[in-house]
Amino acid sequence: MLGLGICSVSLFSAFSKLGCFLTGCCYGKPYEGPLRVLYGRNTENPFPETGRFPIQLVMVLLFLGLSVVAYGIFIKHRSYQLQFALLFSNWFLYYIGTCLYDQSANQMIIAGFNFALPLAGIAFCGMAVSWGFYFKKSLKKGEM
Repeated sequence: MLGLGICSVSLFSAFSKLGCFLTGCCYGKPYEGPLRVLYGRNTENPFPETGRFPIQLVMVLLFLGLSVVAYGIFIKHRSYQLQFALLFSNWFLYYIGTCLYDQSANQMIIAGFNFALPLAGIAFCGMAVSWGFYFKKSLKKGEM
């Protein structure tokens, strides 16, 4: 059950970012290309009617993709290394996506310092180590 719960974290993150998109918070940087989204005035958007890149939708697609991969791999191979790899992968996507938000909407900025970037780096290291252990174990067993 714990493994399926960990696989579900990415699915829940996708719904969370979809909610951010529909609410208009955590929007992307100003963008005037064909994919731009116009938000009205709300507490999160001090500049109404300016085009924004829909980074939340990109994050939704990435989280959904990770969730599909997570469920597919977990059903076939149940391992603790895989669970940690999936959890760190989810955190990495979350924090790297946070780095791409407009700085005025980024909740990870404290006293001018963006805490999302070092957290993304830590999550990336944990993700690399966990995936490395998982693949090493899988190659020993001859499952891949």
